[in-house]
Amino acid sequence: GAPIGFCCPGGNDGRALYGDTAEFRLRIFYSGGYSVNGVSATKPNEFDRFFKLLAYGEDGGDIEIVQVGVEYRVREGTFRVLGMADLGQPQSSYDACYVEDY
Repeated sequence: GAPIGFCCPGGNDGRALYGDTAEFRLRIFYSGGYSVNGVSATKPNEFDRFFKLLAYGEDGGDIEIVQVGVEYRVREGTFRVLGMADLGQPQSSYDACYVEDY
C-alpha cells in the first residue's frame, strides 16, 4: 500500500481488511499500473474474477483455488482465500467509485 498519510487512515493491509483471520499473505507484484480495463480500480472482493491459485490437494493431485471464502483441503491441511488487500481504503461494499492507492 501507500506510505502513511497518502492512502488510508487505518491501513489497507490484510489485517486491516480481514482481522486476525488473515494468517498468511501471497504477494503479487505488478508494474506499470494495473487495471482490467485501464480505467477502473481493482477491488478487494475481486480475487475470484482475476486470479487462480494452483496447489497440491490431499491426494497429491492439483487443485485450483478460485473462490473467496471456500475452504480447500490441500496436502498440508486447509486453505481459504479471504480476498485481496493493499489496494485502497477498506469499505463495507465496493462499486465503480472505488479508488485504488496505486
